Amino acid sequence: MTTVLVIEDNPANLTLSVFLLESAGHEVLAATDAEAGLVLARALESTQGRHTRQARHGPSLALRWDRPRHARCTGCGQETTPMMPGTPQTHDATVAQLASFCRGEMSAVETYDRALANAMMKSFELVLTQCRQSHAHRVSKLSDRIKQMGGSPPQSSGPWGALVKFFDNIAEGTHAHAVISILEDGEDHGSRDYEADIVKLDIDTQAFLRLHVIPHEVETRRLIESIKFSSPDGNR
Repeated sequence: MTTVLVIEDNPANLTLSVFLLESAGHEVLAATDAEAGLVLARALESTQGRHTRQARHGPSLALRWDRPRHARCTGCGQETTPMMPGTPQTHDATVAQLASFCRGEMSAVETYDRALANAMMKSFELVLTQCRQSHAHRVSKLSDRIKQMGGSPPQSSGPWGALVKFFDNIAEGTHAHAVISILEDGEDHGSRDYEADIVKLDIDTQAFLRLHVIPHEVETRRLIESIKFSSPDGNR
């Protein structure tokens, strides 16, 4: 038996949809707005997880009436279908986006390794080590999430504002303030990436990132800013 979730804010359309689907032998879940529909979908996933060892997929099908002047569901700031957890069309895209985030964090770890190797940065070693460990923690969290979704975490890093290449060629005597400014630019770039791409993901993945990843991004940005003005050639 197919489980169908119907999201429709017009009572007549909703009643008709439920009647036709139930008459055809389907189990029907009905919601009058997108928020309620997502709650029902997640509740169904949770129920499936308690009663079977198979992967949780939520409803077999989600239906929403589309009209030219009403292309978005009531109470939802974004399209419902891309936000539906567990749907095949969003799963691969979500894994790919998490892998992109993970490569960025891996690049950040490598960049901080190079900064720590710079003799001019010894006085900031404690803060830089904290930042490096924070990025490494995010690599671990993102990798675990990718594995939970059936994907393979990336094995190599991607470009992080070309900072890794920069530190490969950086002179040993480069001023600390210049290095800190580049690290600051990298943190800003990472923050912009998260904020620009998180809205494309399903609501559960957004919650994961906002709970386990983005707060650490904010903290490392604060740490770098705190030492920027304490460097010998920084502005006070």
